[in-house]
Amino acid sequence: MTPEQFRKYRTALGLTQKEMAVALGLSANHLARLERGERPILTRTVVAMRLLFRYEIDRRKLAGLFTRRDGGLD
Repeated sequence: MTPEQFRKYRTALGLTQKEMAVALGLSANHLARLERGERPILTRTVVAMRLLFRYEIDRRKLAGLFTRRDGGLD
């Protein structure tokens, strides 16, 4: 995964660097270095991010199933 792809995953989730770092168990400084290409992105970090991304997409889809058209919950 390239630093650009890494950043796109984070922004697609709507997370700040700090929020993503917390979710992945990294420091915000380390995550910023990953996005700038200053540190290698380890396979375990990629796997964790993709799992987080998949979970978040599934959660949003599921939330949409239980939301009424007027914005309230069924």
